[in-house]
Amino acid sequence: MPEDEDVVTHNWTVEPDHGYDLPDELVIWDETLRDGEQTPGVYYTTEEKVELAKLLDEIGCDILNCGIPAVSEGELTSIKAISDEGLSQASIMGAARTIRSDIDAVLKAGCDECVPFIACSDVHLKYKLQRSKQECIEMAVDAVEHAVDHGLKTTFVTEDTVRADPEFVAELYNAAIEAGAERVLFSDTVGVMTPTATSWFFETMRELDLPEGPIGGQQGAPEWGFHNHNDFGLGTANAIAAFEAGVPNLNTAVNGIGERAGNTAFEEVVMTLEQLYDYDTGINTELLKDLSERVEETTGVPVDQMKPVVGHNAFTHESGIHTHGVLSNTITYEPMHPEDVGHERRFVFGKHTGTAAIEDRLDRAGVDAEEGQLSEIAERIKTTIEKRGKDEARAFVDEFREHTDEQQGVSKDEFWAIVEDVTGQQPK
Repeated sequence: MPEDEDVVTHNWTVEPDHGYDLPDELVIWDETLRDGEQTPGVYYTTEEKVELAKLLDEIGCDILNCGIPAVSEGELTSIKAISDEGLSQASIMGAARTIRSDIDAVLKAGCDECVPFIACSDVHLKYKLQRSKQECIEMAVDAVEHAVDHGLKTTFVTEDTVRADPEFVAELYNAAIEAGAERVLFSDTVGVMTPTATSWFFETMRELDLPEGPIGGQQGAPEWGFHNHNDFGLGTANAIAAFEAGVPNLNTAVNGIGERAGNTAFEEVVMTLEQLYDYDTGINTELLKDLSERVEETTGVPVDQMKPVVGHNAFTHESGIHTHGVLSNTITYEPMHPEDVGHERRFVFGKHTGTAAIEDRLDRAGVDAEEGQLSEIAERIKTTIEKRGKDEARAFVDEFREHTDEQQGVSKDEFWAIVEDVTGQQPK
């Protein structure tokens, strides 16, 4: 948090001994290029994927899950282009179903790492895979062995891990570790955990004697990681809970993009650890805002105005009380400095504006005003705002909703035109 030598600001996140087991090292495994592209309506060109990969590498991400090469020739080409770029820090990862041909595609794409994944909860096994638990184990072992035999650093992942039977999770993961997995990742695929439940889950895995090793640990003692979603708005909180529980690998996506309500937001995790835990993440935080804006432009998914860290309003003030406090000392109403994340502070002049903000703007412009004039200016600003109608704001919201619907995938007319062209039939 920002500091002032003359005052004491308590940070109860770290001042008491809460018994955290923070890892010595954080590994940011970013999903912007893979799960982020699964955001409804989002797709990247090869050039865009390469550009974003370079930006993620520059800001300090450790691992980039670039996609599933087996999805299409275009996807394989894009991932191969990233592999050929020679990034300075980030390891290039390709995802694969537990199918040998998928892993062969990862090899063809020139990736450093492979992440074979399979679902493991009863509901996924029954309704999606239509496989038994034993078949799930056999598929996982075969995929991991195939990847390892071909020289790929291999991370074993399951979908919906946290809704599966813990004893089966331990059995499945032990089999994958024995097959050579150097890292294991646990997933809250539909965002149903709470921080307390997340801590309990990892404690339970340890009680079931699942092997766990340090970053870069030896085979047989794999690194642990956590992939979680934001369906209940708990993405960042649960990722931090996993980190408190000693899990060093965290999956994130810039701006929190991803399936449904999205993934855990990269910028939120980074700044929570930096500011509240005084933890050096190794991320160049001054590039966060620029990265956020580039992802926003590339995906066409607008960042919420109230989005923490990178949102338009993250360092915007209107209330007279807040503005006066910030002008006196930013620590009063800002938990971090905007320049630390490449952002800027803004003052909005509206219904709640006080004279302090007005005087500050006038001083900067070299305009003198008496106290009575300042009050009159403030009153006129409030009157102007209160006289405004809401038609323009409502029209903007309606237009935004309509635009969003149109941009998410092909339209109904486009869909049926394609179907008619292929089948010669129209809907009845």
